[in-house]
Amino acid sequence: MQQFTSDASHELRTPLAVLQSTIEEMPLASDLQEVTQNLEIMERQKLRLSRLVKDLLLISCIDQQKILTNI
Repeated sequence: MQQFTSDASHELRTPLAVLQSTIEEMPLASDLQEVTQNLEIMERQKLRLSRLVKDLLLISCIDQQKILTNI
């Protein structure tokens, strides 16, 4: 369980770090193309985070079902 928690934390931190750095770069964007690229990066990372959270919730539901069926 400790390894799973560590892995999940790492998987969540990675897209958050990319989002943070991209957001910090936005004021420095020199043209519309760069802004568009930054927005695309942020959209991809948002989707990645959404999938990770969805997967974690699914695992939680499966574990809860296992607990309920073993009672």
